[in-house]
Amino acid sequence: SLKEAEELWLVRKELVEFPKALLLLPKLRRLNVSFNWLESLPDSVGDFRGLQRLLIFSNKLQRIPPTIGHLNKLKRLDLNDNALECIPESIGQLTALERLDLRRNKLRKLPATIGCMPKLETLFVQRNFLESLPQQMGDLSGVKVLSLARNFFKSYPAPLLAMSSLEKLDVSHNCISELPTKAFEALPNCTLFCCSNNQIKEIPRNIGKMVKLRELNLSYNLIERIPVSITLARSLQILHIESNQIGTLPLDLAFMPSLEAVLLSNNEVEHRMVEHTSQNELDGVALIQQYTRSFASLRVLAACAVRKYGIPLPVYALAGMLPEEAESMEEILRVTSPRGKGK
Repeated sequence: SLKEAEELWLVRKELVEFPKALLLLPKLRRLNVSFNWLESLPDSVGDFRGLQRLLIFSNKLQRIPPTIGHLNKLKRLDLNDNALECIPESIGQLTALERLDLRRNKLRKLPATIGCMPKLETLFVQRNFLESLPQQMGDLSGVKVLSLARNFFKSYPAPLLAMSSLEKLDVSHNCISELPTKAFEALPNCTLFCCSNNQIKEIPRNIGKMVKLRELNLSYNLIERIPVSITLARSLQILHIESNQIGTLPLDLAFMPSLEAVLLSNNEVEHRMVEHTSQNELDGVALIQQYTRSFASLRVLAACAVRKYGIPLPVYALAGMLPEEAESMEEILRVTSPRGKGK
């Protein structure tokens, strides 16, 4: 019978009010009322004491009642794609919560109590109006995935320096002009770091501290050079540095054991494409050939067309690949590589 139901989906039902009759379902554990027209939730939502998963995304929600904090068994809460301007302080009472999705709302700040959720592992807050984070957010010692993309941060959020458990961090599409010296050493477990589409001018030398880093995206910034210390990030597989102001690259990149792809289109590549103190000045053709051959594991080098050398170099100069591999990889890069600020 319906009273025995543990899961209920009321998706795309044109609901304008939260069905209070749901309170008659004592065994309900998973509830999805997404893609409706709900503007608010009743205080009685806090009576669903056994609820473990609550999905209310893609509605018209403008407020969340403080009673949401009564759901002490809740593990997942999806509130993305609504019109929320604030989150109640009681959110910190959700001590069992593992995933919180607040994407695409109108949030200008997060409550300080957000740092009181010890089991939280995934937090999505992209596409809001945040300019800062509460200091208490640094107490989230278990968060592994965090996205702060497409907000209005003018500086790197300080609480991130205390979140050493992060494995995937996205702060892209903000207005960050500088990465703190400790930004990278504070992320010893990070495998993906995305800071594209900001105003970064310099990469801190201690980037080599990120020993588990596999993918680094610093495209669409104002970076002029890549520090040699990046070669200490021995697990790095993909490096995105497109659309910066990079004129030279450290030759030591060639000796990174795991590096598979360097994407560097739309940079100010000068006559010396490779920077190395013991390297004699070479003409463009020989230099590019030498650099490309040097990579032991590099599968694709996506570079600018160096027209000033008169080289018929394609946008994607492919190294060590069979023709059919090259064609497929070029197609992948053409689809996935960002073309502009809005992407």
